[in-house]
Amino acid sequence: MEEAAEYNVPPLPPAMQTPDVGKLAEALAKAQSEMFAAKKDGKNPFFKSDYATLHSCLSAGNPPLNKHGLSVTQLPGSLDGFVFVETILMHSSGQWIKSRLSVKPQKTDPQALGICISYLRRYSYSAIIGQSAADDDGESTMDRTTSKTEKAKPSETKSQKKAEKKAEKPADTFTTDMREKYKTLGNDLFLECLKDNGIGSLDAMAKIKDPVLQKKVAAAMQFLADSTADKS
Repeated sequence: MEEAAEYNVPPLPPAMQTPDVGKLAEALAKAQSEMFAAKKDGKNPFFKSDYATLHSCLSAGNPPLNKHGLSVTQLPGSLDGFVFVETILMHSSGQWIKSRLSVKPQKTDPQALGICISYLRRYSYSAIIGQSAADDDGESTMDRTTSKTEKAKPSETKSQKKAEKKAEKPADTFTTDMREKYKTLGNDLFLECLKDNGIGSLDAMAKIKDPVLQKKVAAAMQFLADSTADKS
């Protein structure tokens, strides 16, 4: 008797949508035509910038979505040291699409995990519904150095730049130095170092005027940055 052939069929990738999304697409188009950009109701005192919080994104997006039979659910989870959020956009017809976004937190305490999940939810929610929203808490991951090919403005002469550099106040130098340390250490280590020096928040740090305290904080940040570099 001839033996039956065995085939090793690779598993199919997880489905990202239902076979048909026609009704969902039509409803989303109508919702987007009525959707306003999320209001920038959050403030980042360290970078002096505003951003749209999760509450603002949901408040701006959910009403038009729900009006046209759409809803969003977000499922947090973790895998191999990464925290992820699976976002599913559903239509009352049963059609759906989904996405997954993940990040590896520097720490695994409840506060750090909560921050990561909130961060992932905001980005995923706005992305899956096509919502316009600004979020500046990703500022520390961006390179803010000026490109070598970027030309100076016509009104900015070399003498003016030198004068501005000489007129730079100690507080401005301190803020600039702290921004660089923030990029190096990341949010969690930076805030932890501030608390070790009796400073409870970024807003409180921005208000420091005492040069002695500024020097103490800068030295502590540098020591932590050097220690982190040695471990890596």
